[in-house]
Amino acid sequence: MRFLFSLLLLASVLFACKEKKASAAEIPTKPIQPAAEVEKPKELVDSIFLTYQRTPCFGMCPVFNLTILKSGQAIYEGKNFTDRMGFYQSKIDETALQRIMFVADSIGYFSLEENYDNDKVTDLPTTTTSLLKSGSLRKVANRYKAPKSLQILYKELDAMIESVEWKPRSNN
Repeated sequence: MRFLFSLLLLASVLFACKEKKASAAEIPTKPIQPAAEVEKPKELVDSIFLTYQRTPCFGMCPVFNLTILKSGQAIYEGKNFTDRMGFYQSKIDETALQRIMFVADSIGYFSLEENYDNDKVTDLPTTTTSLLKSGSLRKVANRYKAPKSLQILYKELDAMIESVEWKPRSNN
């Protein structure tokens, strides 16, 4: 009796799965556009000069986001293991922006790969940067084995973060 009940249960599950597959195939679907391909409004892309982000690790890695607009307006969000927690704002002068672009050009930033990673390594933070040059925003994500020259840009950005005066900002 149990065998017969199990067999009937199995048959009904298999039949239900086939029914779901058939009905799902009939539903028209719209292709999903990956997030990386979604266009940002032109006025937003044109206003961004630089983004710099560090993500968590299994240790005490600093976690923050930095956005600098072409005007020099900067917004910093400290999330963990940073001297500044929360939202801050500052103004970055033109000389510092030019210095960042000079360093980026000197390390070949705009010819780097978009992603340096290894799925088998799970305990490292990701450092993501993006820079606007000639109307094009170039993004580089580094979690594993990026060229050592990229560290030069990170050091320049870290020094710039420490050299400016940050004022607390409400996140509204």
